[in-house]
Amino acid sequence: MAISLQEAIDNELLSKKLIEILPNNGYCECGSELEFTDSLRQVYCTNRYCYLKVAARLEDMAKEMKVSGWNKDTCIDICKHFKLKSPYQVFLLENQEWDGVDGFRDKVNNICNIEKRKFRLWEVVKLSGIPNIENIAYKIFDGYDSLEEAYNDIKKYQVPFIADRLGLKNADTGVLAVKVYNTLLDYEAELLFGEKKFEIIKTDGDKIYLAISGNVEGFPNKTSFINYINMKYKGKVKVILMNSVVSDIDALIVDGDTNNRKYKTACKLNEKAMERAKANGENTWHKIMITSSKEYLNYLDKKYGDVDNV
Repeated sequence: MAISLQEAIDNELLSKKLIEILPNNGYCECGSELEFTDSLRQVYCTNRYCYLKVAARLEDMAKEMKVSGWNKDTCIDICKHFKLKSPYQVFLLENQEWDGVDGFRDKVNNICNIEKRKFRLWEVVKLSGIPNIENIAYKIFDGYDSLEEAYNDIKKYQVPFIADRLGLKNADTGVLAVKVYNTLLDYEAELLFGEKKFEIIKTDGDKIYLAISGNVEGFPNKTSFINYINMKYKGKVKVILMNSVVSDIDALIVDGDTNNRKYKTACKLNEKAMERAKANGENTWHKIMITSSKEYLNYLDKKYGDVDNV
């Protein structure tokens, strides 16, 4: 919850001494009013497009791209002068001229170099520096070849999908999933714009959505099993771990106990899919493969070849 400066003053939440030392009489350099967190311990600018915020994101992006010359002052000057609302917009300056920054043309040519703009999709999202997203971009976007494809899943499955991708399991952490979901929707246009400014390194192989119930025999955890498959069949498959069983997953791994929620959910979804297909006169339908880890690895060997023995 945020508290405006005027609210803090009206409710006598701040001392006169503190009010007097606030920068710019409580306003950011961009002209927007500063607000306090409900604890009154932090103050921040309310403007999403504040040139200081965009400049900080641009500086971080340049560092990740290993582009020199884009220090804090340079980024601030450029964002302020050209009124950039996103660090991605720096690529629109390719044909611009300006004497306000030393070596401006060389700096722009450097960051616009196509050889420096080759990244995987999740890395492009990370480069944006969007709050609450940059550090979890891998978990949400890894395995996707385009943002359109990713956003189709995000909008279709909404908050539960985000929770699955982040590995969140309870109500408290579910609040984070809601926050991330809303942020992704807010920044969708910006991310789609940024995607077009990079050469996306495509993810190889067939995409497989896999859910796992309980432990996996022979593996310390679920993630290690997923990583094993992705490495063994590298270039042929890309497995994405789903924490919930939904109708579109490809398989559910069950080693042992079949008296659990995920197993029962998968069985019910298969029954409903079969009934729906029969009612529509269809001979085929999507069926979730319910199998053990050992049987599933044998299935992958038959389909993609036993890579270890090639």
